[in-house]
Amino acid sequence: MNVLITGGNGLLGSALCLELIKKYKVTCCYRSSAIEIVNENFRSLKVDVATGTLSEIEEASPDIIIHAAALTDLELCEKNPGLAYEMNVNGTKNVLEAAKNCGAKLVYVCTDYVFDGTRGHYSEIDAPNPKSAYAKTKLLGEEMITKNYDDFLSIRTSLHGWNPNPLRSSLSSSIINSSRKKECFFVTDQISSLMFTNDFADIIVEMLERNLTGIYNVASSDSMSKYRFSLAVADVFNLNSDFMKPVSLDEFEKKLCLAANRPQNISLDVSKVEGALGKRMHTVLEGIVSMKEKEADFKKAVRWLDAN
Repeated sequence: MNVLITGGNGLLGSALCLELIKKYKVTCCYRSSAIEIVNENFRSLKVDVATGTLSEIEEASPDIIIHAAALTDLELCEKNPGLAYEMNVNGTKNVLEAAKNCGAKLVYVCTDYVFDGTRGHYSEIDAPNPKSAYAKTKLLGEEMITKNYDDFLSIRTSLHGWNPNPLRSSLSSSIINSSRKKECFFVTDQISSLMFTNDFADIIVEMLERNLTGIYNVASSDSMSKYRFSLAVADVFNLNSDFMKPVSLDEFEKKLCLAANRPQNISLDVSKVEGALGKRMHTVLEGIVSMKEKEADFKKAVRWLDAN
């Protein structure tokens, strides 16, 4: 079985590559800088999904395409909606066409930000109501796939973990890297079901093996605020938490002059995927513990290659 991953050099893509090579041949697509994993099942492929020239993907003849490439920077998307549309909508359209031409199953990685955050515990049947340019373009990508392809998985999630790119961090890794620096503010009233990327990758493997299709929430089985999350990371990694300062979402947005809307409670109901797989998703805390346990293996196996 051949799996091709777009955005394979990022937070999610690198975790997917590391887990999927245990069972599949993996083609890791990147636009500029790449990652290296020394394994006979791993290879890299330079592709820009937004260009519309995706013969490289078709020539790889994947059985499964996992579309993880996206412009995820909330502020950049808000200030440059055209760029967000080019990457997250046009890029998805190109990947969809490649999947059709290959007859490949298409796995689309969506976001919990498709919901407006007014109540939380959203299920797959709840109506999306995105409030930011990023979320709107991700939902447009999902709708394009669901309306035009049958063999797909669209997965709404929220992730944290180790990013091989030294210039980018997830919430958890930024907390770890900032533990000896100046004070940082963490929001007390923005709640989500953050999931560790490598645990997420394991769930993707199980979903593929069961040939699931449709829209699924895949996240932690519970939720917590970013402030509580930061304290939990500090506790598990034995860090000093004195630099962690609580702040409300409203105060945070004003303090940093943020343009993009950040939904308040985007916790997800994961009962559908738990029922399909017959297992419970990890809690947020269990995911943080898993991140610590897998730190050494991940950093040993995945190497960042700067193309510049």
